[in-house]
Amino acid sequence: MTTHDDPVFELLRNTDTSQIMLTVLDDSGSQILFDRGYYIFKAMCVAQGLKSNNVGQGDFVAIIPLNLPESFWGLLGIMLVGAIPVPIHPVFLKNRDLSDIQEILNDCKPKLLVA
Repeated sequence: MTTHDDPVFELLRNTDTSQIMLTVLDDSGSQILFDRGYYIFKAMCVAQGLKSNNVGQGDFVAIIPLNLPESFWGLLGIMLVGAIPVPIHPVFLKNRDLSDIQEILNDCKPKLLVA
């Protein structure tokens, strides 16, 4: 495994992977538990996808995070490659002309938009 000076990477590497990291409720109200190992695996998958799209250190990546586990993995994956996440609140999607989103994208000029 590559050695990194990145504190996020070190936090993930030096941790108990069986520890519950995320709890969500399904449609029936039952808990779904995600342990740290699975969370890290999914974030690393996102990071690999970003790298394959030439996203790296210092790049802006716009993300429209929903209230889903995938959004957490996406945010962490973005940080793992050293990119800068630019969260765009989903409420902006309700504006039919999308002017708020366009303004954010024009300002940060992201390398990629994750939705």
